Amino acid sequence: MRSKNFIGFVTGLFLFFGMVFSVFSEEIDLGNRKFDENDVINALNNPPKTDTSDDYKPRAFQTVPKEKPKALSVEITFKKNSYRLTADARKKLDVVGKAFNSDQLIRFPFLIEGHTDASGNDNYNMRLSKQRANEVKRYLTQNHNVNPYRLETEGKGENELLLQEDPYNGRNRRVRIVNMGN
Repeated sequence: MRSKNFIGFVTGLFLFFGMVFSVFSEEIDLGNRKFDENDVINALNNPPKTDTSDDYKPRAFQTVPKEKPKALSVEITFKKNSYRLTADARKKLDVVGKAFNSDQLIRFPFLIEGHTDASGNDNYNMRLSKQRANEVKRYLTQNHNVNPYRLETEGKGENELLLQEDPYNGRNRRVRIVNMGN
């Protein structure tokens, strides 16, 4: 029973720090425009620096970074009610995968957030957004040999719509990538 409580506590910490990184990040929205490997590198490089006195602590117990983490919102598209990647999404993830393996980004861990539009109930959207984030992780690890330990996933559901004024817009069905630092 104690181990279940501990696991719940650690999971809660990871979710908390995922929210901290999500809310307090410096985001670049590439939207649906064409981008290349250098655009991704420039958007996600220079992650936040943490207090060096925390270097010996596990990530979950480190203090909040002094600078905002770099985040990239990419329109990785999904059909409504689906977590399957479209052909356009795979092309964009090919660029992201190359950037993740570049000399500039190879040492960093990333949080992959899945998002939905406002159609569907909260529980369904949360599950679907997590599936979307997991599908992106799967694609990057299988097709670009990105180390899976560098990628954490989180489902946001409809909680952080890109287009608040148009909650059913397909652009809300997206993926957001956050550089979680060294």
